[in-house]
Amino acid sequence: MIKIPSLLRQYLPTSKVLTLSLLTLCGSQWSQAADYYFLPDSVGSNNGTSFDNAYGWSDFGIAGMAHFLNQTMGPGDRMLIGSGTFDGQKLTITTSGTAANPKEIIGVDTGAGLPLLTKGSWSPTSPSSGNYSLIQFDSAGIDYWKISGLELQGAQYAIYSPNASAPSTNIHLSDIQISRVRHGIYVSNLDDSSIENVRITHYTKHAFRLEKGCNNLEFIDCLADLSNGDTSWWDDSEAIPFGFNILGSSGAPNTNIT
Repeated sequence: MIKIPSLLRQYLPTSKVLTLSLLTLCGSQWSQAADYYFLPDSVGSNNGTSFDNAYGWSDFGIAGMAHFLNQTMGPGDRMLIGSGTFDGQKLTITTSGTAANPKEIIGVDTGAGLPLLTKGSWSPTSPSSGNYSLIQFDSAGIDYWKISGLELQGAQYAIYSPNASAPSTNIHLSDIQISRVRHGIYVSNLDDSSIENVRITHYTKHAFRLEKGCNNLEFIDCLADLSNGDTSWWDDSEAIPFGFNILGSSGAPNTNIT
């Protein structure tokens, strides 16, 4: 409860006391959002408060990073990732933001280009083995995330949202470059979301795959180019590759895809 001093309360009408309480509450909630900064290796004070004091990607295991994304980060919080190669991680997402305060993962060019997330254990000659996914929405009903400004490379799935018992909503992916993968973006049961300015090249199977149950999903300025001018890549592509596969398979149909 927010308490207004009695000395102030006696000079304020009831309506203004209520307004002041609400404004104070909103300000309190807003101030709780935090930014966390990451580089490949820790620098400075290693407290994540700026790129000069960034957390080191290499200091977090997969379980530790999942805990950070889903427990340390709350609604409105942002993970900012600077330039460099970020190896050995999988970003597993199981929690949600809110409509007013989505959770965000943002790549930032700090001088050497967009950050590259990879694991390095995937090969196009054996596309269904090796590193499984780089970013995975791993629970039903995950809502309100924004992910932008990344390069993703070397996995069976770059961004993966498997079959879930409840749809995820308001997931917005933008300004992402994906290459050397089996599937670029592979999702099921994703509603009221958008994929904008996402470029996927050098894939062996599908660039964009809507498996089933996706509704009100918008593609804006997206590109799928299997070889990207490299004709040798055709030797590694699988039978009947697709740039955009939105027909789905068994299960609920995809609707209102634009």
